[in-house]
Amino acid sequence: MERKLDPHIARLMRALPSKKSDWDAMTAEKVRDMAPGLHKLNPLARKILDAFLRLIAGSRHKIKNYSSVCVYDQTMSGPAGALEIRSYFPLKSELLPTVAFFHGGGWVTGDLDQYDLICRMIATEMKSVVVSVGYRQPPEHKFPAAYADCLAAALWTYKNIDRFGGDRTRLALAGDSAGGNLAAAVSIEFRNRSIPLAGQFLAYPILDVSGDFGNKKEIFDKYPSRRENAGGYLITIENMIWHLNQYMPDAAGRKDPRISPLKAEDFHDLAPAVIFTAEFDPLRDDGAAYAKALEKASVPVYYHCGKGMIHGFFDWIRYSAEADRISHEFCRISAKLLYHRGGATQVR
Repeated sequence: MERKLDPHIARLMRALPSKKSDWDAMTAEKVRDMAPGLHKLNPLARKILDAFLRLIAGSRHKIKNYSSVCVYDQTMSGPAGALEIRSYFPLKSELLPTVAFFHGGGWVTGDLDQYDLICRMIATEMKSVVVSVGYRQPPEHKFPAAYADCLAAALWTYKNIDRFGGDRTRLALAGDSAGGNLAAAVSIEFRNRSIPLAGQFLAYPILDVSGDFGNKKEIFDKYPSRRENAGGYLITIENMIWHLNQYMPDAAGRKDPRISPLKAEDFHDLAPAVIFTAEFDPLRDDGAAYAKALEKASVPVYYHCGKGMIHGFFDWIRYSAEADRISHEFCRISAKLLYHRGGATQVR
């Protein structure tokens, strides 16, 4: 069957600058400047640029209005100082599930503002309170800083559940890309501490960075999607290697399940999982392999590969009706798991 990129995403990608980045000379500051920046603009400039990008993409669909979500900023005491936390409350009065969310960005980029729309979407579509975590980032703070912050934030949310959804039996962890990596790793530690989780919701996650990433043959042979989608779909192998080196430069330490959850010794009794990947993503096979490992350990798992999608499709919901639909499906399946009080075994 012929692979076909989503037409709206394809149009936007063709309009992006084609200059190849020199990752050997790249700095964190440059990468952060390159990150999606609609949230950095004033409202008028944001509206103009958004309309221009929609025109390029040929998109006529409208995303939902998530302005009714109540948002609160606060800080908590983290392992190395104060952590910024942003909480999203849908307009519901009864007890709700709570989702601790860890943003993506290859550990290096991403922040609470950039992920504001995505967290509003999750809160609304999952009918849950969302606690978005502003964790420390490399290269200023290397592994395991991001993991330690996300674990601390998840434990803090669990202990203070009355401030959020109020239902201790329905706490889940979620994240996209590097955030999915962090959510999976923290889920393993929750299992190790016998703290129950209702679910782990992972969108195009990074799950195995073990091995020699300087040897392309090795990493290509390990997961075919890394070879198939090595270049041309925004995230490239060179891009991945650079980000990984910022967070964990020691190749020998990359088997640690806190950064490579697929290297955990035991997957039994982990939280039920919802895992969505993208067809045109080097990381597609990471998610598929994790789903198989969980299923083999009798952990309920729902796996879906988004056809025509690229890495980061949450960021494309404004410009691609299909990206919007798949993102909502991710939320719908996750909500089904959260609200299935009899157990998650029927969510497959």
